[in-house]
Amino acid sequence: MTPRPKNRRAAHRCVKNVGMRCSYVNDRKSHLVTLRNFSDRGLYFESSGRMRPGALIVLRTMVDAERHDSERAFHMPLYSVAKEDPATCSLFRSHVVARVQRCVELPDPGGDLNYGVGAAIQILSDF
Repeated sequence: MTPRPKNRRAAHRCVKNVGMRCSYVNDRKSHLVTLRNFSDRGLYFESSGRMRPGALIVLRTMVDAERHDSERAFHMPLYSVAKEDPATCSLFRSHVVARVQRCVELPDPGGDLNYGVGAAIQILSDF
């Protein structure tokens, strides 16, 4: 029997696929990303572009009007919490400032999402 790897994370993760907009703190240009999971300390998302480790980024949820910006945005899910979701999922915020910890090229990219990005949360909004 092969031993299972231990989960070394200090916090539980909420696994979701959520469409968001991402930009550098000092840049008005944003691009679409897909949030894959998050906790009270960090998050992981997939992006079409490479992101610089150490950079501060802003992630914002999309509103319905923004979903019609492109064909890809239209198919990206909005955030929702089901009754059976773990308590961690209720920690989700619509506006997050985070610091990029790592950015790796995905071995088998799906569509235009070529990079996996891990980021440490710096500031959570109140909503």
